Amino acid sequence: MHRYRIPSTSPMVPFDDGLELSASGVAANVETLLAIGVDGIGFGFSEPWHLSFEERKRAISLHVEAVAGRAVCYVHATDHSVRNTVALLRHAQEAGADAAMVWVPYEFAKSQQMAIEWFE
Repeated sequence: MHRYRIPSTSPMVPFDDGLELSASGVAANVETLLAIGVDGIGFGFSEPWHLSFEERKRAISLHVEAVAGRAVCYVHATDHSVRNTVALLRHAQEAGADAAMVWVPYEFAKSQQMAIEWFE
């Protein structure tokens, strides 16, 4: 049987029956991904737009804690607000993430110049 390496993936954030972020669910997702051989585990590629700002910060912390240095742990930290993006980047750094990804929010990506201005 061949074992293929999976460079990285960003699992969805699980919730419990009370609609709270599930720390045990995050840990279970991370363990499953490590068992199949991912080299990197991220958080926040698709569902952040459905989480509150505080839930996003909590999810970042839960993911970094669950990965515990066993793979590269990265965070997608983009927000529609520049202030919130910077705060998420700082939180990811404080939590111990290995890397953070920032992309231009879709409403600012109408031209290359607008994308540059967003980062500036």
